[in-house]
Amino acid sequence: MLFAGCATRPIIKSAGTPIDAFSYETVELLKDTSAQWQPARLVRNSAAMATNKDPAVAAALRLPNVEIYAINVSFAELQDKAELDFLNRQPTTFGLSDEAVDRLRAAAGTIIMASPEFQWLLKEAGAKLVVQPPASGSAAPVH
Repeated sequence: MLFAGCATRPIIKSAGTPIDAFSYETVELLKDTSAQWQPARLVRNSAAMATNKDPAVAAALRLPNVEIYAINVSFAELQDKAELDFLNRQPTTFGLSDEAVDRLRAAAGTIIMASPEFQWLLKEAGAKLVVQPPASGSAAPVH
């Protein structure tokens, strides 16, 4: 799971197997918070609030000016079940084969490129992803 925030600082979090049990609730809470902030920011920035003198209203509308994108980058998102099985059989150590590393990287690229949230992030940021050709001997990313 990857959380990316756009503002002055990015919010980035990655979750592994031990954390995944709590990730779903955390992601949903983050999405709910973001959804609540959007209309409050619209009210705060509206002409009607320009002359607001009520400190309680001002405090209630004091929110970060960020957009939150919750991007799920997990093996479960892979469509290729054989690749999913291979990746799930990899040990959780730092001693992976070159093939396993290449396939893990390719899977991450496939998953993130298929993510609607990631595509939305790119669109909102006005960004374009430039994919570098793989180095010789590396597996090409599957997109």
